[in-house]
Amino acid sequence: MYWGNNNFTGDSMILIIGGAYQGKLKYAKGKYNLKDTNINDLSKEELDLSKKCLYHMEELSFKMVDDNKNVTDEINKIIDKLDDKIIILEDIFSGVVPIEKDLRVKREETAKMACLLAKHAKSVIRVYLGLDQKLK
Repeated sequence: MYWGNNNFTGDSMILIIGGAYQGKLKYAKGKYNLKDTNINDLSKEELDLSKKCLYHMEELSFKMVDDNKNVTDEINKIIDKLDDKIIILEDIFSGVVPIEKDLRVKREETAKMACLLAKHAKSVIRVYLGLDQKLK
């Protein structure tokens, strides 16, 4: 695999961000030797903190907004449980601002969540066109 083969030891959170269809999951699988059984796809499943990788973390933010929960407060409640996770978050907080108010709120709350996760993360990596760029 061209990203190398590092086994993630879980000593601190890794946040991977990037746009849709940019290769974030493929990158994480290759870089950290993740198997499908280690991945919690939040677009299809409820949050499962027993999994090593939380994929589509933006979906958790959307669900919290739909449930009228404060995303920052809710993430702060579980932030310590995310220390050993690889979190993959789709960048929905740049580009064209949606016309619909509920989509703007989801975008803003997801951006706040991303800032909180990035601050807490040991490493932040942007994946664009399948290429990684270390931000932190």
